[in-house]
Amino acid sequence: IVGFAVSAALSLLGFAIGAAIRGSNTMVPAHYHASVGAITVAFMTGCFALLGVLAPSAPRALRRAAAWQPPLYGGGMLLFAAGFALAGAHGMGRKLYGAEQASRSFAESVGLVVMGAGGFVAVAGGVLFLILAGTATVWRRSTRRSRALSPALAPAPWR
Repeated sequence: IVGFAVSAALSLLGFAIGAAIRGSNTMVPAHYHASVGAITVAFMTGCFALLGVLAPSAPRALRRAAAWQPPLYGGGMLLFAAGFALAGAHGMGRKLYGAEQASRSFAESVGLVVMGAGGFVAVAGGVLFLILAGTATVWRRSTRRSRALSPALAPAPWR
């Protein structure tokens, strides 16, 4: 449910930013980062369901970290897109190189700082996802192997 809520919030932010685009500024990448972030959170949440991370047999720390991962990644993407949108709303140009790349106003600078902080949080959420998905895959394989070796460890319906 949390993953769906985060994905829905990012989708709505992407819709709102997309409707506010007027010209070629950083509102454009803000829009698509929010939209792509929403889809990514949905797939991350679905991956956890498929891997069985939230199953009662998984370690408690793994389930707890899996509950925090979608809001961590989604919150980071939300800040990232909001920072881009703030900078774009105050005139920060898109695809500028060289001397034109510098921010001209305080609001543009604040938007870029928010974007950077959000990017940092989103990367942390993405790395956490990779760790959790890898650990869940190894955990599922090891529990299957142990159940195959010892019928006493099998779930109740198969005893």
